[in-house]
Amino acid sequence: MICPVLYALDDEQAEIVAALCEALVPGSSPVGPVAFIDSVTAEMEDDTAVVADVGGLVGGEHWVQRDIEESADRSLRLWTTRARLQPGSG
Repeated sequence: MICPVLYALDDEQAEIVAALCEALVPGSSPVGPVAFIDSVTAEMEDDTAVVADVGGLVGGEHWVQRDIEESADRSLRLWTTRARLQPGSG
């Protein structure tokens, strides 16, 4: 189990997010990026795009690094944009 409490992601998606975070920022797992991403996603009014992006990474047993990086970049832009648009986000 990657994160003891999940609000928006399921266990499989949390595993994918953990692998993605570790691929992009080696050694990041001790700071809990999955918990952060899950909580931010849960706070969004419509989290379907984020969950779909994570689900899109499950294409099979073999991941292509380029696909992970492109999906991460797209998701990061989406999350950043949505966070700026959320009321009370600064």
